[in-house]
Amino acid sequence: MDTTRRRALQAAALLGVSGASAFLSGARPASAAPILESAYRAFVPELWNEPLRAPEHSESIIIGSGFGAAVAARRLTESGSSVTILERGSQWPLDARRQIFANDVAPDGRAFWRRGGLAPLTGLPMVPTDRFGGIFDVTEHGSIDVWRAAAVGGGSLVFTGVMIAPERRFFDLLFGSTVSYDEMDSVYYPRVRSALRLSPMPDDVYAYVPFTHSRIWDAQARRAGYLPKRIDGIWNWDVVRAELSGAARPSATIGESNLGNSNGAKFDLTQNYLADAQRTTRAKIHARHEVTAVSSSTIARQERPSCAGPSRATRTSKRRCAPCTIASLTPPASEPASRSYESPTSTHRSLHTRSVARSWARQRTGMGEWPDTTASTSSTAR
Repeated sequence: MDTTRRRALQAAALLGVSGASAFLSGARPASAAPILESAYRAFVPELWNEPLRAPEHSESIIIGSGFGAAVAARRLTESGSSVTILERGSQWPLDARRQIFANDVAPDGRAFWRRGGLAPLTGLPMVPTDRFGGIFDVTEHGSIDVWRAAAVGGGSLVFTGVMIAPERRFFDLLFGSTVSYDEMDSVYYPRVRSALRLSPMPDDVYAYVPFTHSRIWDAQARRAGYLPKRIDGIWNWDVVRAELSGAARPSATIGESNLGNSNGAKFDLTQNYLADAQRTTRAKIHARHEVTAVSSSTIARQERPSCAGPSRATRTSKRRCAPCTIASLTPPASEPASRSYESPTSTHRSLHTRSVARSWARQRTGMGEWPDTTASTSSTAR
């Protein structure tokens, strides 16, 4: 272990104790640097790399990089569109030996998104955490906590990896005749299974010590008269085997999942849909770019070849565009500084978000109705 990392770990151990009282007393201002920043830099120095700056104009904009966004990015690039993906969180690396993410037992700032002080985690007591741009965003609504991700890859980094196709009876109860179960079951579910390489736990992995609890659970279920069935997961079982053999640091096998899996055993979106979109060279991911507003406006601007209509660069006209106000965060611990971001409005190459704009307008301005802007006024999506 190099000297820098050794010192960082020593600092983390000391500051983890002394910092807890500061968290609990509220002594540190929100804008102060994270107490454990030196430790975070030692563990994940990539987070301090300069983020790829988003262009001033883009053919198609996707806000976020979770499941829906990743699928949209891949399909748009396959159709020939250029895509700008704006993600508020960081681009976290994967490493077979490093502990990239925090863990459930003793989470730190890497776990939570801009949340200092006491942080909740289901099934565990409240713990003091550092204020940092971690991957897990928790919003409390009375007796309900809403969990969502803040990182490139979105929810695929923080969910449990379970992928179950719904039975027809449950699907139809929710969607009725609006969405065809037969089409989903014959076309789209197989596409997802293929892209995410879904599979149940293999017998050899199931037999290892870390999964003793699974075998006990199954035995108890059988004694109770039930027939347990292994379900599909998003896990790369070869990486899990590497952990079990000692070739990789234990991560999945010690339950690192809710707050991120460090070595890629969880086959998250950065390894499939997003990676596929990037391989076309038509998709760019811009981490640490937080969209704080989406609006619709008619502005005067010069025509560009990527816009619908005339492509002569000398022609100026009024076009309806959907500007986003975004914030680029550098370093990950800092608060955003807003700037305006604008996109063209090519109808056949854009994602439609009038509902997003309308919702934002009502919240921000109290408007009862959103003015009609036609289907070609927006090229952003959530």
